[in-house]
Amino acid sequence: MRNRCVQAGIRCAEWDGRSPPFWASIVLVTPESAVTKAFSRFINQKKMMRQLDRIVIDECHVVLDSTEKWRPQVKQLVEMGEKGTQVVFLTATMPPSEEGQFLRDMGMQREEVQIFRDVTSRSNIQYSVVEYERKREEEAVKELVERKKGEYPVPGQVVVFVQSIAQAKKLGQVLDCQMYYREVGTEEEKRRILQ
Repeated sequence: MRNRCVQAGIRCAEWDGRSPPFWASIVLVTPESAVTKAFSRFINQKKMMRQLDRIVIDECHVVLDSTEKWRPQVKQLVEMGEKGTQVVFLTATMPPSEEGQFLRDMGMQREEVQIFRDVTSRSNIQYSVVEYERKREEEAVKELVERKKGEYPVPGQVVVFVQSIAQAKKLGQVLDCQMYYREVGTEEEKRRILQ
């Protein structure tokens, strides 16, 4: 999103918590950072200066995934609705069956919100199931990745999603590839890895 904003000439910044980007028209912030006192002060100052049109929260479905042990602070996103500014929640993966729970978790009434839906299927993404023996997991993943790299040569990319940091580290070594996870490095290092 940041690159698209820059290309469109929109002043965009990523929130880092150290120096508030008052100059930016759009500020990108993680759900965890959005509920910090520093970000709340920033939002209040932007509002007082009449520079806050709306708050947009992408990947809002994470609210449904958070628990007391995993990302509990995300539940505090409910406070965004108390800022007196329009809040836009975006997600491409929350099924309609979970809308009610999301609205309850965020303290919203169905009649107070507008829901817009559009097609979210992506023709460049394909899902398939590959069966393998558990003890051959690393070998099976490596074979699959090599096959996909042949199908989608550079500049094509193959992304492997896993369920834990330990699994990411293990497969990252097996595949001799970049790994991306919460504690992988500084924000600049994370940005470089994503590039």
